[in-house]
Amino acid sequence: MSNQYDEIMYKNNYLSKVIIRIDFLSPIKKIENELPPQISKIIKFNYPVAEPKKVVAEQKTISKDGKIKVFIDEKTEWHFYGKEREKELVIIPTAIFVNYLKYTSYEELKREFQEVLNKYFELFNEAQVSRLGLRYINDISLNENNPLDWGTYLKKDISCLSNFIQEKQSLSRVFSTIEMNYGDFNLRFQFGLFNSDFPAPIKKKSYLLDFDAYYQGLQDQNQVMPNLDKYHTKIQELFEFSITDKLREKLNE
Repeated sequence: MSNQYDEIMYKNNYLSKVIIRIDFLSPIKKIENELPPQISKIIKFNYPVAEPKKVVAEQKTISKDGKIKVFIDEKTEWHFYGKEREKELVIIPTAIFVNYLKYTSYEELKREFQEVLNKYFELFNEAQVSRLGLRYINDISLNENNPLDWGTYLKKDISCLSNFIQEKQSLSRVFSTIEMNYGDFNLRFQFGLFNSDFPAPIKKKSYLLDFDAYYQGLQDQNQVMPNLDKYHTKIQELFEFSITDKLREKLNE
């Protein structure tokens, strides 16, 4: 799928996080305490810092005679990081997800995720995808006065959320959510003055554009990457529809 925005590339971005997450219908128990070396080899090329974490869960059962039995269940979460911890990949029995703190391009994100996923599906063809999501969180922070004035950089429909409030000096958060159903996936768009200093009044000029595209339901393994492309195309389209040329200038400075 392609659209008029596919060729747009900016020199900079305001992305604080970019996340891909895939969940499975049933846990892959084979990786609870050991990760196949074929997967580790692929991961370490892009995520060379390995930090597995032990997770201990306590389970209790009550027998017919009223006695309580306690079982200790120990599993491993497989965490891998980039050289500068700028990105993270996590594999657990029920899911795989990547989290980018420094984003370069969708092509890089997709390639690194696909390399791991292809090998994972090759080794565990019984894995059934139950949910797939792609999320882009833009934190547009500017060193300017008037933290409530965003009309220069954002379209009027989303930049004027606080206009009907008279006591603007008292505002501590102005946030809104739009949910969309496109039939074969959903998208949650959250936007506004999130204010990292909440509940203190808003002082910093910062605006959040948070796009979360996902599908909750079974899908074939070969549908995953085409669906990610579809989510990315829609997110990019909505981002471009939300901003003005003035913000585009800043993105290309």
